Amino acid sequence: MSVLPEGKGKMPVTMTIPNTSKPSRTIDPPAAVKTLAGQLKVGDPVKVTYETTARTCTFCSAEATGNANRTDTPFTFIAVRRLRHAGKEYQAVFAARGSLTWAFLIPNGDTGPDPELVKKTKEFRRGSEVRLTYEPFEYTFVLKDIEAAPQPAE
Repeated sequence: MSVLPEGKGKMPVTMTIPNTSKPSRTIDPPAAVKTLAGQLKVGDPVKVTYETTARTCTFCSAEATGNANRTDTPFTFIAVRRLRHAGKEYQAVFAARGSLTWAFLIPNGDTGPDPELVKKTKEFRRGSEVRLTYEPFEYTFVLKDIEAAPQPAE
């Protein structure tokens, strides 16, 4: 899990989330993480407690503390790439906000990725500012729509 502490100039913190069951190849986070993963979007504030050692941060607990104003800050388009998630192949839009980058899966239909979304993604180049409509999906996000971010009035 990556979190960005409050305050200007803070750097992201990546922490380990231990599985609730014995070590295995499947993701089995604590119930609180499962709940948060199904409701949080990029930029939502979360209160996180964690333990640190000289080399790692380990998740202890977290709770959502409200919704951020997500519509004001656009994402920076990076690229569309193939991605394997939960054993399936997807095309994904990679986009950044600040110093963090996320993958937004393009949903698959019967014949592959949603052709309408794929067509829309071809309008953008690295560095384009975009607005994304997305939903949480299996510890990542699924893309619903992408459009150019309005340019600020001068």
